[in-house]
Amino acid sequence: MRKKLVEYYINEKGCHICVSHTGADGYPHYYRDGKCRKIVRHLWEIIYGKQSRSDFLLHTCDNPKCINLNHIKLGSPKENTHDMLSKNRQAKGSKNGNAKLSEQLVYDIKQIGFTKSERILARMFNINRATIGYIRRGQTWKHI
Repeated sequence: MRKKLVEYYINEKGCHICVSHTGADGYPHYYRDGKCRKIVRHLWEIIYGKQSRSDFLLHTCDNPKCINLNHIKLGSPKENTHDMLSKNRQAKGSKNGNAKLSEQLVYDIKQIGFTKSERILARMFNINRATIGYIRRGQTWKHI
């Protein structure tokens, strides 16, 4: 099997942006022996050796296409989550894979406010009554 060379360019922030290998999640990948691997993890292992499967490689530049190891640090799952939350990068609203509502629908529910009961709103929007309560109390969809 012929190996594909990794091609990249360096942007103004010093990121090495991989353009030859792309994955659906935005991170550069390659396939070997039927397995998908991230290029940055492969490069890290060449330079620093294998790390624990529970370790994360965190991009300090927040650019998933960057393969510059100077922009990568080793971190725990907790550090990875903290990094995501501190930079407000978590999936919110309809970008959350489990979302059943849209931002517009939630906005409409909030616009109606308390002029109608939760039961009536639940019927109007064909959703659970408790969901209306969570939205009204600001327990969910806080960003709308």
